Amino acid sequence: MKFISAHYFKDLIQNDKRKSESLFPELIRKLALASTINAEINCPYGDDIQTKGFDCTIIHNENNDKTNPIPYGDTIIEIGTNGQSIRKIQGDYKKRKKTN
Repeated sequence: MKFISAHYFKDLIQNDKRKSESLFPELIRKLALASTINAEINCPYGDDIQTKGFDCTIIHNENNDKTNPIPYGDTIIEIGTNGQSIRKIQGDYKKRKKTN
C-alpha cells in the first residue's frame, strides 16, 4: 500500500499542473464512491475536465446511515490548482451557481 502525502500533491501541482487538474476530480469521485451508496456522483476527470459545470457534484438522497461521511443533499465541489486557487474557486462557484 502506498500513502500519498500533501508534499506529493504540492509537487504534482507545481510540476504537472495538467495531470493534477485531471487527477483531483478522479480522486474525489473514488473517495465518494467508496464512502457512500445511493448517491449520484458526477466528477468529470481526465480529458473530461473541460466539461462545463461544477468540478464535482454529489447528490445523496438517503440519510439512513449516520456514519456516512457524505452529507445528505447536494454537495458541490470546485477545485483550484493555481496560485489564486481560493479566488478562482469562489469565482467559479458564483458563476456556475447563477447558471445551474
